Amino acid sequence: MSTATNLTVHAAWSPDSTRVIFRVDQEVDNEFHAYIYDLANPQAGAQRVLASLPASGDVYGVYFLNDEIAILGGDIETDNIVDLFAVDVSGGAPYPAPVKSRAMRRDGDIGDSGSSISATDVAFAPDGRQLVYKADQDLPGSYGAEELYLVRFDGKTPRPPVKLNAP
Repeated sequence: MSTATNLTVHAAWSPDSTRVIFRVDQEVDNEFHAYIYDLANPQAGAQRVLASLPASGDVYGVYFLNDEIAILGGDIETDNIVDLFAVDVSGGAPYPAPVKSRAMRRDGDIGDSGSSISATDVAFAPDGRQLVYKADQDLPGSYGAEELYLVRFDGKTPRPPVKLNAP
């Protein structure tokens, strides 16, 4: 039985419509994890994407870049530092450890608030091999002044980000 009382859900379909990824606090109240439900294997139920999170860490956003790579946003590695991570989901659960999609400066965050990620913070290319995001990673002490960055993938590995707007 779950100890969660506030089942808040953010969900996304895989491009081939065979899986749903979602974030929810279904196990512990206010502890948000990512899960994948495979429609071809309903008896397995929803499978947690990450084995664990740091104390007070949460998954804030869940997306599919393509059918093999899920993108998670949140303070997954360091509490209160919101980053994007790529997870190879092609082999099913248990899933491998996430790969950080960029180097984040201390106290930099994806998006506006640092406590959530919305559709306006990350955009995915139709080809399923690149994404853009906004962050304050290169602007020390300038909370809320985001810049745009592009991340391309070599297969399942993210390349370093490229700043799109002028320095």
